[in-house]
Amino acid sequence: MKTLVLVAVTVSFILSSAVVAHAGKRLTTGASGLSSNVECTVLNVSETKDITVITKIHNGAGVLLSQSGEVTLGPGVRTFSGHAASDLWCEFLIVSGSTKDVRGSMVIYEGSGNVVATEVAREK
Repeated sequence: MKTLVLVAVTVSFILSSAVVAHAGKRLTTGASGLSSNVECTVLNVSETKDITVITKIHNGAGVLLSQSGEVTLGPGVRTFSGHAASDLWCEFLIVSGSTKDVRGSMVIYEGSGNVVATEVAREK
């Protein structure tokens, strides 16, 4: 009976730890503040490990405008999502992998396609 209780407590702790770890793995950029096209790019800089990320684009009020769904990136692989509007920011949710293996950025383009600014994602 003691073994069964110990196993149940251990499984419960592992599951609750996984939820907490998942919730804290976030990188975000600042808001663009411009009426423009925004591209949110995420890159796996690990040499050996896959990472899984979700890319989200929010407006200045925090409203979610688009979301990529889970994307698994091998070492050295990148992906991006884009949106056209004003006052946008990017969020990268690291589903699996470490934030040290992820680089996220926001690139802001004007209507003609010229890069106006870039913003590096920071851990939040």
